[in-house]
Amino acid sequence: MDKLIPDPPASNAFIDANHTTLEKVFGVRDANYQALFQVPAGVKAEDALTQASHLLNCAYETTFELTDTQQDRPGLVGSILQLVSSAQALVDAVLEGAQGRRA
Repeated sequence: MDKLIPDPPASNAFIDANHTTLEKVFGVRDANYQALFQVPAGVKAEDALTQASHLLNCAYETTFELTDTQQDRPGLVGSILQLVSSAQALVDAVLEGAQGRRA
């Protein structure tokens, strides 16, 4: 006899609630090649991805402001690069942490 209610599918989620980041350095370095910015190990994946989303939204808004005013504002360009670099480091740290747990 077949079951009336099938078993739920196995989770194929790449990242679950237990995933955390690996340490990830990014951005500029000092004269001794020490990174000035880093994502620490052990940050919950959900928190890191939430922050990455916020940073990307800020980058979008800043880009919109820059293109809307059509003025030469190198400070805004620099801030966009920092925001995107930070968001990328957060996402990379989550992915590397997830891959490390799967190995």
